[in-house]
Amino acid sequence: MIFAAIAIAFLLDQIRPVESGHAAAMLPRRWIGAAARHVDAGGRLYAWLAWALAVIAPVLAAGLIGWLCIRVAGWFGQLAWAVAVLYLTLGFRQFSHHGTAIRDALAAGDRDKARTLLARWQNGEAGYPGPLPEGLAERGFTRDPIARGAIAYAVLLAHRWVFGVLFWFCLLAPLGLAPAGAVLYRYAAFAADYWRYKTGKGEPAASPALLAVAQAVWHVIDWLPARVTALAFAVVGNFEDAIAAWRQRQAGDTDGGANEGNDAILLAAAAGALGIRLDDGGAVAPPPDADRPAVLAYPEAAQAGADVYPPDWETVTSPDEVAPAGVADMPGPDIDVRYFAQVAGLLWRGVALWLLLLLLLTLGHVLG
Repeated sequence: MIFAAIAIAFLLDQIRPVESGHAAAMLPRRWIGAAARHVDAGGRLYAWLAWALAVIAPVLAAGLIGWLCIRVAGWFGQLAWAVAVLYLTLGFRQFSHHGTAIRDALAAGDRDKARTLLARWQNGEAGYPGPLPEGLAERGFTRDPIARGAIAYAVLLAHRWVFGVLFWFCLLAPLGLAPAGAVLYRYAAFAADYWRYKTGKGEPAASPALLAVAQAVWHVIDWLPARVTALAFAVVGNFEDAIAAWRQRQAGDTDGGANEGNDAILLAAAAGALGIRLDDGGAVAPPPDADRPAVLAYPEAAQAGADVYPPDWETVTSPDEVAPAGVADMPGPDIDVRYFAQVAGLLWRGVALWLLLLLLLTLGHVLG
């Protein structure tokens, strides 16, 4: 049933994706915003109550509806509810077309259009709030800051919309709570990002106590899914480079600074899986036998005592912006749209790996 629900949900997403302005897509934004407005009074107790109302209440509702579907329609009701929940919480098409538009603009040489599209994507106008954390955005995947931002943002959203949802959906499936797991991950992610984004824009969306609670709980919820996704990238990509980049990123967190969070490890593993070279904080030239361009590692993004998510990345605004010092001396083109195809291939291979594992587990259960 789990494999069938995921396969049907992916198929529906490809045929008719949920638009950002759809009522069902707007529901988390409205519910989470209302929970903060009506419950968050500034204290830590009220912060926990607001977070529970914003996240746990939808999870309990999803579990209750699933139980009612089973009671009324048996396995068919269970399957239908699982597909409905996955259709609204999982899918490439809910964000991938924004990356495609940026890629096409860069390929056509229209940097101004690409920059505008990236800014709209990061500023929530495309349906998902919040740009990259500042420390992850200062240096990144390619020499061009626009392509770099689009690629890194696509990787993070793929984890948010696909791999993380799949993890919690499958994790709670043996308990009969698979839809509740998907709702838990989606609402926890959206609450942390939405409140951080709104507060960063100067809107009183959440108190500091609520922000701290949302970020801390989200870090715990996403800790294992982020590492499972990183491992999946390693399996379907360049395994040795992905693991080396992962270990390098973790080693960089042992110098007294706070842990950068899950996103840095995820992006480092994705870069390694694609064969993109990382180092520990500066531009380095590729080795003599390398046949691919070098890129920068992610610098230390957080200080001791900082929030799990660093401050927002300020969108590129100057047409004359150049890459950080040292990058200009590297070989290779400033804009290489081939990276977009490589990232898309990596993400789809990751999905295929998930589906293959689920299919094997399903066959083993049926035959065993």
